[in-house]
Amino acid sequence: MRHAGVGGQPVYNQVRYLLWFVKDCFRRKAVLSDSGQFTFHLLRHSLVSLNSVNNPTGNKKRKLTLAHYVRRRNGVPLGSSGSLRNMFYRSMGAGTFAGFWRYWNPLWGYYLGRYIYVPLKRWLPSTISLVITFLVSGALHDAVASAVTGRMVFILTPWFFLMGAGVAVSQTMRIDYSRFAWPTRAFINISYIGVSLALTYAIKV
Repeated sequence: MRHAGVGGQPVYNQVRYLLWFVKDCFRRKAVLSDSGQFTFHLLRHSLVSLNSVNNPTGNKKRKLTLAHYVRRRNGVPLGSSGSLRNMFYRSMGAGTFAGFWRYWNPLWGYYLGRYIYVPLKRWLPSTISLVITFLVSGALHDAVASAVTGRMVFILTPWFFLMGAGVAVSQTMRIDYSRFAWPTRAFINISYIGVSLALTYAIKV
């Protein structure tokens, strides 16, 4: 069994690196005759080495902004004239149900993902977190519809639940129709939405 050292690196790797580091420093000592230069090199080399151990990839996690998220989904900057067209084309032509929602309404999807799905996933399985996120989205849609119409609306919450369940099932069964032409993919995606809505009304009745 290998014991982990600093930054999760195996201990023997750190010992080997330490031996190399000492050897390298003394080799440079012969070149850097001035003790001040040698000390500076030693400190600088130590900081670089510690950083490489704690962060071997050298990457820094950067928070994904709304503008970057929309550009990644639509292929154009936020507010661009071609954003809506690209959204429809990419979402309808997605090769999976999850892919459809990955491209559909990225502004709404960004906030749902950031404030609902990601926090839930810290405590719950990703599948359950996904379905709950769809439920929250449907409930918010129903709340807006109720406020606009002035009467209680409760149709979008179960509809979104069924669509979320469809995404979860399709991911579990690894349903993928990306090999088909765009019109066929669009038909499958529209059918998935339509069947979910029909089931919602059937259950309600």
